[in-house]
Amino acid sequence: MLRTIALGLLAVLVVASALGFMMPGRWHVERSIVVHSSAPTVFRLVNDLQRWADWSWWNESVDPSLRRSFERGAPTVGVGAAMAWTGDEIGEGRLTITESVPDRLLRYDLALEHESFMTRGVIVLDPQPAGVKVVWTDDGELGMNPLLRLMGPWVEHAVGEDFERGLAGLKRVAEARHG
Repeated sequence: MLRTIALGLLAVLVVASALGFMMPGRWHVERSIVVHSSAPTVFRLVNDLQRWADWSWWNESVDPSLRRSFERGAPTVGVGAAMAWTGDEIGEGRLTITESVPDRLLRYDLALEHESFMTRGVIVLDPQPAGVKVVWTDDGELGMNPLLRLMGPWVEHAVGEDFERGLAGLKRVAEARHG
């Protein structure tokens, strides 16, 4: 009986590992929304890390224990701006703006859980006749570990949902500021 269970578990592990090696080693998430506001209004909200609490899904309503911190004397706006956080639900992380093109684009590096999980994100603003299309993308590496690779679709789904909620918050705040 024990031998049958052990062989069954081994077979599951072998199949999961084989499937994991066939999965991509990278993940990509992209979501977008049209905001009925101006590009400068939207850009001010994404380029200032202190404003992310106003619109981002990662806030105190999701994790009441969330605490954000900004390095004393360091910028909170534009290239070099960095925000760190810790929370019981959200965990620990740090976001650093690496490129900022006014009214057009924001690039950032995101490190989670003591830099064990790194991603690179981009928020692009594309002016439209009815406002501005905001496209938020994020890319990450899953490495060679087959079990981590199996998590790729889940990561894409979970981050995608967070981006959708964040973009809805950005739309709400930007449109309220615009008029």
